[in-house]
Amino acid sequence: MNREHPGTHIGGTTTPGIILPAPAPAAQPFLDARAFLLAHRERATEAARDFRWPALDRFNWALDWFDPYAAGNDRPALWLVRDGAPDVQLGFAALSARSSQVANALRRHGARRGDRLLLMLPNVVPLWETLLAAMKLGVVVVPSTPQLSRADLADRMARGKAFVVLRGEVAPSREVALALFRFVRDRLPRYQRIRCIEFAELPKTISGKIRRVELRALEAGRRREGVRAALEFWEEDFPELRAARAETPP
Repeated sequence: MNREHPGTHIGGTTTPGIILPAPAPAAQPFLDARAFLLAHRERATEAARDFRWPALDRFNWALDWFDPYAAGNDRPALWLVRDGAPDVQLGFAALSARSSQVANALRRHGARRGDRLLLMLPNVVPLWETLLAAMKLGVVVVPSTPQLSRADLADRMARGKAFVVLRGEVAPSREVALALFRFVRDRLPRYQRIRCIEFAELPKTISGKIRRVELRALEAGRRREGVRAALEFWEEDFPELRAARAETPP
């Protein structure tokens, strides 16, 4: 039931970052069901007996309900109260616009409907902006806490099949590559293990499919010239892994 509005820019083309109201028919069944529950919020027995789930065809909550509701609406949508730090408030219109900007940025980096996005942020404004942005794109969020260990992070990446990863103040590095190598060594037989990890932006078609021919051509060119990508790591680059292998009983 997720969908994007037509076009290539979330928020329309007249005002960048501002979502244009969706056609009413897309949201009407949801609005009717919501109105019913609000009218019966103090009559739980009647609500449970008479409520019917709306029949939704192509409905996106963030685009078809939140953004039209947020248009011109400066009432607080988000209010973060934190110990030892000032409160943070964001109005509906601002949250709508900022989440559209995040959605457009993600799409420029290749995110498409059905992709998995591992989101590792504390309770800060970008967390909520990114959640709304993911809804607008139809991207599946894999929620994670910044307290995850490297092994836990690798496990969530593998289980969620995520290739879009967001975490504040963390970048691809030798340490992350080592954690991934260790993860697969602990869980896969030798013949299934990966030998090389490269952190890179995947070339994609407009529809979101990976350009595998282009990837193979880039890899072949680098091998022919004897050069590596900027963030390319091989298993033999890590003495720690060789030491662990030597200690493993046959």
